[in-house]
This record gives sequence, structure tokens and C-alpha cells, in this order.
Amino acid sequence: SGQKTRVNLVKSLLNEPELILMDEPTASLDPDIADKTLSLIENWKKEKNISILYTSHNMQEVTRICDDVLFLSNGAIIEHDTPQNLARKVTKAELILTYEKDPKLAFEYLQTRTIPYEHKHPNQLTIQTQEAEIPRIIFDISKTGLWMNDITINKPTLEDFFLQISRKKNEAI
Repeated sequence: SGQKTRVNLVKSLLNEPELILMDEPTASLDPDIADKTLSLIENWKKEKNISILYTSHNMQEVTRICDDVLFLSNGAIIEHDTPQNLARKVTKAELILTYEKDPKLAFEYLQTRTIPYEHKHPNQLTIQTQEAEIPRIIFDISKTGLWMNDITINKPTLEDFFLQISRKKNEAI
């Protein structure tokens, strides 16, 4: 199926179109072939100056391929911007701190500041916070003397934005 998809993509370029319509071009492809297909699309977009109308439920692909994104609901445009700007509309980022020892002092710090956190795994804290607050939180917790083994910051993505607007829409129903 991967070869067939690539052949169809190449055939679509034969007449040197200004616009190509792509509907879920990597659906049912294995990850390696999907990545190669996306690389091919990216190269065409740059080298041949082709506009692509790309429909997909895979927000990672959309972020990779698209310069502008439209979200539709019942045929109406409800959001339009770059993938990066849409992701920035999600207000919370996730901070995961992994400690060498029990992070009891970090718990105490977070509780005194009323910063919500989850303790899903031993020696690990997960904090949902404003992205701009992350450096301050890390700095302040580091002053407790706890040794952090790992810091992971999961910034909002286009998929997070999509889920946010989808859930708001479903709550309104």
C-alpha cells in the first residue's frame, strides 16, 4: 500500500499542478513508509512551490506539512492560524520532574504555593502549569536541595488544541 500511495503522489505531479488535494495520504501506512511519504511531500512543497490542501486527523502530520490550518465544524471555519499559533492557545504545559529520592520537600513547596500536581510514580511529580511559570517552578524547587534526575517539559501541541476545542464543543451539546 505504501508503494501505491507513493505512485499516486508522483502521478499527481505529472501535470505540474499549482494545487494538490491530499486526503489522509499516510492512512494505513507503516511508520517508516509514512515518514518517507511525508518527506517526499515536504520536498515537493519546497522545490516545486506547490500548494497542498491536506486533510488529516493526525495532528503531528498536519504540524509537519501545513503552513496554515483550518478547523471546520459543520462546514464552518471555527479556527484558522499556523499550527504553532494554534498550539500556543493551549494555556497549560506539563512539567515532569524525576528525583533521585522521595520528593517530599517538593510536595511541601508545591502545597505552600497551591500549585496542583500529581504523584503518579514514585520519585516523580507531574505539574500542569502555565508554560511561562516553568523556569520559576524548577528554580524554586531546586532550592529545596532535592536532586532532579530528569526534567521533561511537554509543551502544548496542535493535537492538544484540537482536543481542547473538540471537548468544548462536546460540552456545549
